[in-house]
Amino acid sequence: MAVQLHFSFVSLTALFILSLSSINSLTSAQDSGTATYYTPPYTPSACYGFEDDGVMIAAASDTFWNDGGACGQMYQVTCLSGTNEGTPEPCLGSGSVVVKIVDHCPPGSCRGTIDLSQEAFESIADTDAGVINISYQQCVLLSLYILNLFGLWRLSLYIFYLLLIHFLLVYAGSEGIREKRRQ
Repeated sequence: MAVQLHFSFVSLTALFILSLSSINSLTSAQDSGTATYYTPPYTPSACYGFEDDGVMIAAASDTFWNDGGACGQMYQVTCLSGTNEGTPEPCLGSGSVVVKIVDHCPPGSCRGTIDLSQEAFESIADTDAGVINISYQQCVLLSLYILNLFGLWRLSLYIFYLLLIHFLLVYAGSEGIREKRRQ
């Protein structure tokens, strides 16, 4: 019974982690543009001040900034090609990364459609390129959307864990009853 209970817990945990990390997404139409990168420090940001949002982040140009409406939105950015002779084939690996918009790239200083963090840029292209041609699309990662719905992600996670514990207790209880009937 302990082995079966452990297996069920591991299976459910794996399923939950897969649902969080999967790219089951609702996407908008794909657009094209250019991407540049900026270097740390990444705070303060226009969206979240001094809150640390990790390194897979980006700043939106006026193309989709929408007076701060882009804050927190997730975008899948795909490297298509280089824009200069110096690095003719800068794209690396799969050439795609998902980033969270945390900042504004203001006109005048913004050289691209989206300004990726250095780490996000490095994951899809050679930084020597500086500027790359990209396709990008907004995506809503279903798990992130559910957890962040109305800013209640902690409550959603708490409810999930309560349901998981309830399931495990009910499952363990029914297994115990089956074991007693077998004897």
